[in-house]
Amino acid sequence: MIPQKPLNDSKLIQLLRALSAKEMKRFEDYLRSPFFNKNEKVLNLFLTLKKGFPRYPKIITKTQLYQAVLTVGKSKKKERLSSKEDQKLRQLMNSLTNYIQDFLIQIRGEEKATYRNSLLLESILYRKLYRLFPSTYKNVQKIQEEQPFRDNRYFRRKYLLEESELHYDMITNNRAKNTSLQNVIDNLHYHFLADQLRYFCAAINRENILDVSYKYPFLEEMIAHIEQEGYEDVPAIGIYYQIIMLLKGKEVDKHYQKAKEILKNSSERFPVMELRQMYSFVLNFCSNQIKKGRSQYLQEKFEIYNNGLSKGVWNAGRYFSHNHFILLVRNALDLGKIEWAKEFVENYQEFLAPKDSEKIPSFSRAFIAFSEENFDDAHNLLLQLGKPEDFYFELYHRTLIIQIYFERCDKGRDNERQESALMNAVEALRFYINRNMNEYVKNTYSNYVNVVKRLCRVKFETSINPPSRKHLQKLYNDIAEMEFLVERKWLLAKVKNFLD
Repeated sequence: MIPQKPLNDSKLIQLLRALSAKEMKRFEDYLRSPFFNKNEKVLNLFLTLKKGFPRYPKIITKTQLYQAVLTVGKSKKKERLSSKEDQKLRQLMNSLTNYIQDFLIQIRGEEKATYRNSLLLESILYRKLYRLFPSTYKNVQKIQEEQPFRDNRYFRRKYLLEESELHYDMITNNRAKNTSLQNVIDNLHYHFLADQLRYFCAAINRENILDVSYKYPFLEEMIAHIEQEGYEDVPAIGIYYQIIMLLKGKEVDKHYQKAKEILKNSSERFPVMELRQMYSFVLNFCSNQIKKGRSQYLQEKFEIYNNGLSKGVWNAGRYFSHNHFILLVRNALDLGKIEWAKEFVENYQEFLAPKDSEKIPSFSRAFIAFSEENFDDAHNLLLQLGKPEDFYFELYHRTLIIQIYFERCDKGRDNERQESALMNAVEALRFYINRNMNEYVKNTYSNYVNVVKRLCRVKFETSINPPSRKHLQKLYNDIAEMEFLVERKWLLAKVKNFLD
C-alpha cells in the first residue's frame, strides 16, 4: 500500500492556487471543450478540487481524490491506495497539471498580440497564402508600433516581423531590391545589444555584492562600438551602457547624469518591472558613492527614490520591495527628513508582503527612533524583531545595535555594563563580516569596525589619558577620507563632539 501524503504543496495545487476566480471559470470552460480535453475524468478531478477554491482544505490526500473521482458507486472507504491505484491517480493529476500549464501559456499569449501575429504570419507563409501576407503584415506592424514600450523585447518582436517580411520577399520576388534584410540585421542587433548589456549590468552588480565572478565576452568591443555609434535614439541600449560605465567606475559623474536624464525622459518606454531594475542599479551606484564619502549623492539617492515612488516602481509587481523600503527610510533619515520617513512608513506599509508587514515597518521605526535619540525605543524594537533573515538586514541590525549602545553610554546608565555590551557587539560584527562576504562588503564594514574601536578608545579612556586635539583631528580626517565606510555621517558627528 502507498502511504497517504497531503497534496497541498503539489505542483497541481500550486498551479490551481495561482488562478484567479475569473481564470478558474475560464479553465473550466477550457476543460469542457472537446477541442482541448476529451477525458471526462480530468474534468471531474478539476471540479472536485475546485470545491476548495480559493482556500484549499488543510489536508488533501490521494486517497480522498481517488474516492471522489475514480471510485464507481458507493465503494468502501479506503485508508491507503494500492500501487496500481496510486499510478492511475497520478496519471490523471499529471494530465490536469499539463492542461493548466497549456491554459496558462494560452492566456499569457493573449496578452502578447505581436507574438501571436508573428505566428500568424509564419502560418500564412507555411500554407502558401501569399496574397494574404501584405495586408496581414501591415496590420501586425501597426499593432507593434502601437505598443508603448521600446525595451529589448520590442526589438526582438520587430526583428521577427522583419524576418517574416524577408522570407515573403525571398519567396515572391527574390531579385527585388528591398530593405527588409537590413531591417532584420538592425533590429536583431538592437535586441542583442540591449539584452546583452542588461545581463552584463546584472552580473557586474552581483559581483559588487556577492563573492562571485562572471565572464563578459566582447564587452569592451561593445562599449567601443556604442561610444562610436552613439545610439542616443535607442534608450534601451543607452541606459544600460550608462549603467555599465557606472558599475565599471569610469567618468561616473558624467554617466550618472546621463543615466538620470534617460530615466527621466524615457521611463514610459520601459515596463515598470524593468524600470525598477534600472532604478536599483542607479541607486546601488549612489550608495557606493556615499560609502566613498561623496555626501552629495545622499540627495541624488533621495530624488531617485522619490521619482520611483511617483512612477510606482518600488511596489511594481505584487508587493513593495522590502529592501528598498528600509533603504528609503534610512536615506531620508540621513538627510534629516524624519517626518517624511514617518509618513512614508505609514502610507506604504500596507503594500509590503504579508510576511514583511510587521517586521519591516518595525525595523524602519527603530531607525526613526534612533534618529530622534529615543535609544531605548530603538533598542526595544530591535529586540522584538529578533534575528534578521537577510544578510544585509543583519548588517544594518548589527550596526544600529552598536550605535545604540554607544549613545546609551552617555545617558546616565551603568557605563561599565554598556561598554561591555558595546564591545561585544563590535566583536560580533567583526566575526560576522569575515564569513561569506565579498571583499567590497568586508572592507567597508571592517573599516566601520576599526573606526568604532578607535572611537571607543577615545570615549572610555578620556578620563585617564585624554586624547590630544591633534589625535582627534587625525581620527576625523581618517573617517572623512576613508575610501569605503558605512555610517560615515554618524561617525564624524561623534568625533566632532569630542573636538567641540
